[in-house]
Amino acid sequence: MLETALWAALCLLVLLPILVLVVLCLPLRIEAEVEDADTLRFRLKAFILRVQIISVEDLSSSQGSDTPDKRASRKDGENKTSSKIWFAEGRSMISAAPSFLADLAKCFKFEELILHVRFGLSDPADTGAIYGMLAPFVLPMQSVRLSPVFDDETMSAKGRVCVFVTPIALVPPISRFAWAAIVKPRMSRALS
Repeated sequence: MLETALWAALCLLVLLPILVLVVLCLPLRIEAEVEDADTLRFRLKAFILRVQIISVEDLSSSQGSDTPDKRASRKDGENKTSSKIWFAEGRSMISAAPSFLADLAKCFKFEELILHVRFGLSDPADTGAIYGMLAPFVLPMQSVRLSPVFDDETMSAKGRVCVFVTPIALVPPISRFAWAAIVKPRMSRALS
């Protein structure tokens, strides 16, 4: 009895990492839908082999904002050395971000992308200026629509995106970003 339990535990320990690796190698289909009327409504679904594994619906995005009360309650006497380190890490992250985003974009295959944004600022001239700056980028995309509203201060968006990604394919871009943004700067700081 004890032998069979040990064999079962051993088989489970061997097969579990293999099963996790197989699941990470399967393509993941992610569907997200955003609808903004008075409140933001968000739906997210994830599928592996046409089996839905995640379903999140109707979340509000009004949580976690940094209010002045929260900022005032923080410690004022932080160590200046730690702020210099964080600044250096922030600079290295910013410099590594463009290549990371380009590598990350190569991992995703868009099946569907539909976006409709309506916006209007308090000054119609500002609305026109923003639209004029964004139009050369947005107009060539058939699935993205930008609608300026000149007579009302408003912001609303509707969108749907469906992408395929293989989770294991995200490992190399994330590893390169971590090396360039975190490990390499810390090593150079430690050696100097």
